[in-house]
Amino acid sequence: MKNLQLSALTLAALALLGGPAVAQKSKDEVRIGIIDPFHAVDLYHVPSNEPGQYARAIYGKLMVYNEHKAKFVPELAKSWKRINPTTIEFELRDDIKFTSGNKFTGADVKYILGYLAQPKLKIRFKRRYTWVKEVQVLSPHKIRIVAKKPKPDDMMSTAYRFYIYDSKEH
Repeated sequence: MKNLQLSALTLAALALLGGPAVAQKSKDEVRIGIIDPFHAVDLYHVPSNEPGQYARAIYGKLMVYNEHKAKFVPELAKSWKRINPTTIEFELRDDIKFTSGNKFTGADVKYILGYLAQPKLKIRFKRRYTWVKEVQVLSPHKIRIVAKKPKPDDMMSTAYRFYIYDSKEH
């Protein structure tokens, strides 16, 4: 995960700043100029614009919404289908590995959505995530996201809000 974060931060810094990043190899770190300091590249705990630029380059989502074509397109999921008004089933890609070397599976999706639902977890905009009742892992690469009640924008929320982390490294 650290290697992915370092690589993504380096590329993002070069693209956003238009100039070289300052690297200090002896400390294995990259320094970049930012306007608003942040302590983590994590949109759940630091939901602001600046870390969001980096987080979007690092973490994947099950699907994304292509605004130019006005349709959902796959990212970590190969396909999806609505089972009923509260359930969406996802067929996940089986060719994804995190930078840790761990394979991406439905357990990672279940983990992050379960983590976000913990009552003691205090994060800003928590209601964006608490509509999920459960994540059913049907196989390593097939899951169902079940809502507490019908949610008309569940697909859009999934496409814009659910960044998937390596459950073994988070």
